[in-house]
Amino acid sequence: MSISELLVIFVVAFLVLKPEDLPQIAKKVKDFYSFFTRTKTEIMSSFDLNHQDTVVVDDLDQMNFYLEKIANLGRDYEGEYSLNNVKDYYQKIIKDFKDSIKSEIESNKTPPK
Repeated sequence: MSISELLVIFVVAFLVLKPEDLPQIAKKVKDFYSFFTRTKTEIMSSFDLNHQDTVVVDDLDQMNFYLEKIANLGRDYEGEYSLNNVKDYYQKIIKDFKDSIKSEIESNKTPPK
C-alpha cells in the first residue's frame, strides 16, 4: 500500500468512526502489532534453532569421523569430547607419525664411503 492509500483509509475511518471509539481502536491496533511482532520473533527463532540443530549434527558427524580415524590408527581418545579437542588430538597423532617416519628415514640413511 502506498502512503496515499493509507491516508484515504485513515480519513474515511476518521469520518465513519466516533471520536470516543478511537482510543479503543488504537489499543486494538497496538495489540495486533505486538502480537504480530511476537509471532514473527517466534518464527524467526524457530528457524535459528533448526539451523543450530543442523550445525550440532554436522559437528557430531565431524567428531565421529575424527574419532574413527583415531581408532583406525590404534589409538584411544581420552579427554573432553568437543570437536576442536578431538581434531587437535588427531592432528597431533598425524604430526607425531610424520615426525617418526622422518626420523626413521634419516636414521636409515647411510653416509657414502
